[in-house]
Amino acid sequence: MSARPPLWPGADHDRLLRAALLEGAAARAEFAAWRPGRDLDALDAAATRLLPLVARNLATGEPLDDPFNRRVAAVARAAWLKTQTLVARARPLLAALGAAGVRPLLIKGWAVAPAYGGDPRLRPMDDLDFAVPRSDRALAWRLLLEHGFRPLEDLAETHGALDRRISWNFSAGGAADVDLHWHVLDLAPREEMDREIRRDAVAADLAGIPCDALAAEDALLSAVLHAARWEPVRPIRWAADAALLVRARGADFDWERLFERARSAHAEAPLAAALDYLARRLEVAVPSHGRRRLSRPPLWRRIEHRAALSPAPARSRAGRWALAAGAELRREARPGDRLGNGR
Repeated sequence: MSARPPLWPGADHDRLLRAALLEGAAARAEFAAWRPGRDLDALDAAATRLLPLVARNLATGEPLDDPFNRRVAAVARAAWLKTQTLVARARPLLAALGAAGVRPLLIKGWAVAPAYGGDPRLRPMDDLDFAVPRSDRALAWRLLLEHGFRPLEDLAETHGALDRRISWNFSAGGAADVDLHWHVLDLAPREEMDREIRRDAVAADLAGIPCDALAAEDALLSAVLHAARWEPVRPIRWAADAALLVRARGADFDWERLFERARSAHAEAPLAAALDYLARRLEVAVPSHGRRRLSRPPLWRRIEHRAALSPAPARSRAGRWALAAGAELRREARPGDRLGNGR
């Protein structure tokens, strides 16, 4: 474990993930190695979010210590309350989109939630992410404004950033934050890719409002790609999301669809690193032929992957070149447009 690939969690986070996702004695051994002397109030956000999942996984064994149980209860209750606030605030917006003929596509945590049994205490979420076709972006933007959501950045001051972005953040204050996406995958902002993802989406609902949600394979790839970029605290929830998505689908998980989607998105390098971690550390049954197929992406894509997970000042000249080349390769040629007035 000394030479960790850049996407892999660090040692402490690795132990916590294994405590949350392995079975029986193996999970308890990881927790026993992680817990001693740990100040639960000083945990980073990534570790804190995992605590309810750890507690559920270890619930059938010896009782956990009281401070840990109290911290888990606090995290779980905060997650539940935030989810209720989000749903209550976003429900009229999603209903208005549906009435206008736009079926929202739930992405990120909201697409993964069923793999956690639909229990919001186990998968804390900071906001509601949904996607609409790019042609419906203006309409969705207008409806967000009409329902009291305000963009966190002033569009007029971003100098054309709209066409360089895949999403925009809105807030109605308090815990009611919404991210409007018009492309689904971070590394593949292409309308053709979006159409394929929508074609494979599954029917869902949010508080009784009909929606679609990412298929498990696309939800896994989305989780990996969202984590495959530099953050001061290395993301780790992608690993729990991915493991639970695979386990929830079991034999119905379509590995070939996942591999083909990654190839189309030029995302073989981050997916290869992610699947290697899932198989080696979380005992997820990843097909060996798939790991071999992804194991040696072109050198420049491996350089790009490492550069994306490094802070900008630490990126080499080759890394900066690879990031620029990758962005250009994935960019879909299209005429620039304005936000417009909706349809």
